[in-house]
Amino acid sequence: VVARYQQYRAVHRALDRLTTGATRAQDGESDRRGGIVWHTQGSGKSLTMVFLVRAMRSHPDLVRFKVVVITDRTDLQDQLSKTAALTGETVQTAKKVKELKALLSTPGKALLFAMIQKYRNPQARRTDNEEMKSLGELDTSEDIVVLVDGAHRSQGSALHAHLYKALPNCVRIGFTGTPIIMGNRKYTSVIFGDYLDRYRIRESEADGATLPILYEGRTTKVAVRDAADMDELFEDMFAEHT
Repeated sequence: VVARYQQYRAVHRALDRLTTGATRAQDGESDRRGGIVWHTQGSGKSLTMVFLVRAMRSHPDLVRFKVVVITDRTDLQDQLSKTAALTGETVQTAKKVKELKALLSTPGKALLFAMIQKYRNPQARRTDNEEMKSLGELDTSEDIVVLVDGAHRSQGSALHAHLYKALPNCVRIGFTGTPIIMGNRKYTSVIFGDYLDRYRIRESEADGATLPILYEGRTTKVAVRDAADMDELFEDMFAEHT
């Protein structure tokens, strides 16, 4: 499999920021080694993750990193974990919270998969206290990179806060085709940092990788025959309903 230009570009920009960005301890507030890969749908984000992991394993400063891949849907996790086999590494998937805690607490190099929903303590389901629902700190190492697929969806929630508490010094790289840049929800860039690379639908269409989407507005004049009879029938049939 050969990387397309946006994949090659994104991987090298990620490598550069991983090696030159400030850690949370150095910055004093947030880890600055991550960012957002905004690549439109169908542009091969799962392969971009594979290329990034392979590139990290051949980099002397990044080879030791634990890589944690986060999704929020089972079908995506299955698809991504199968694609991740192309890294040549053993892919470990946490099916239960207990497994997740054990895998994350084990120091050292690894390639792990776990859905974002697993970062909540199942014993604390009945409490309203989000602090109680957290799994607590599991690994405080700076040598962890979290790759989040669908970074625009569940990452503005308490679940992401639980993930960040479990891995407080990790690098976060978000992959999305539609980042949140307006509205009431927290912006994707606030959570993950500056953009690493952008490959939007216009570039994809220009490359021939995505077909143009055309919208055509139409209006149709219609009339209901015997409308009064239909209204009367409706009132009779649904009289007992709100």
